[in-house]
Amino acid sequence: MIEFIDVDKTYPGIEAPVHALDNINFKVDAGEIYGVVGYSGAGKSTLIRCVNQLESVTEGKVIVDGKDLTSLTPSELRVIKKRIGMIFQHFNLLNSKTIYTNVAMPLILNKTPKNEIKARVTELLDFVGLSDKASQYPDQLSGGQKQRVGIARALATNPSILLCDEATSALDPQTTESILELLRKINKEYNITILLITHEMSVIRDVCHKVAVMENGKIIERGSVFDVFSNPETETGRRFVNTVMQTELPNYVQDLVQESDGQYIYRINFINQLAVKPYLSQISKLYDLNVNVLFGNITELQGIPFGNLIVQFDGSAPELEKALLYLEENNVHYSEVNTYAG
Repeated sequence: MIEFIDVDKTYPGIEAPVHALDNINFKVDAGEIYGVVGYSGAGKSTLIRCVNQLESVTEGKVIVDGKDLTSLTPSELRVIKKRIGMIFQHFNLLNSKTIYTNVAMPLILNKTPKNEIKARVTELLDFVGLSDKASQYPDQLSGGQKQRVGIARALATNPSILLCDEATSALDPQTTESILELLRKINKEYNITILLITHEMSVIRDVCHKVAVMENGKIIERGSVFDVFSNPETETGRRFVNTVMQTELPNYVQDLVQESDGQYIYRINFINQLAVKPYLSQISKLYDLNVNVLFGNITELQGIPFGNLIVQFDGSAPELEKALLYLEENNVHYSEVNTYAG
């Protein structure tokens, strides 16, 4: 559906060129909600704007529905862009126009017949829960309602792709959740592929199927949301995951680890049904070990329970070996904790 192949984007700089995108390669399959997360300046906005050619690439290819956007004529590109909707961080609504007209604007520009415009706008305002706001103006709406108008407008031309540029970063947490639920509904009911960028890992966790982590114009990590959250491979990935799952060791645990040189302190991950089974209590019954949970949490990733615990085992080395073998036999992943804090 969307594919980046060896994409670079360079801007001229005062002293040296600025590489906003550096050798970007990844693919968004049809029907996915794919998130791109990164700190400010990572290149996220440039990346997403290359999909609808608000930015042109310096090198490489951007493929949409099998067509290389960098090789299309202006008329061919206009046809493709009609199938790409975009939601903006700050809504980009026309304050002098009614909500009805804001949603209708893409259809008006496409010279769609008035009766078709009315039917489509009525359908979309009902879909986003704003049927009673058609005659109002943007200044009369809350931030969440304005974003719903922006979403309805982005859907007006029946796009197959929806781009979300920090669509929730200007909203409070409760409103953010309602917008994310609407995006899930759009993806499911309209089968629209969604590419979103954000600096909020909670948004990735709650709505995305896959995620790419960006830093300094590069994708440094990517994969399913479950894989990246359960086993982040980069320091930046770990920092983002830690904002919603608290995987870093608290200071008091780090002190314990340093005092014990990491011996008998383990990180244990429980996945799926394993997260709710009493393995640790069984260990304390089966072996001559005291089990002390120093830190941990259980969360849900893409509907799959995931537990992350830091556990201290107090006992002899032979008994510890038996306990670890028990965990292996039950497919429970563990790793020894040293002074590493991530």
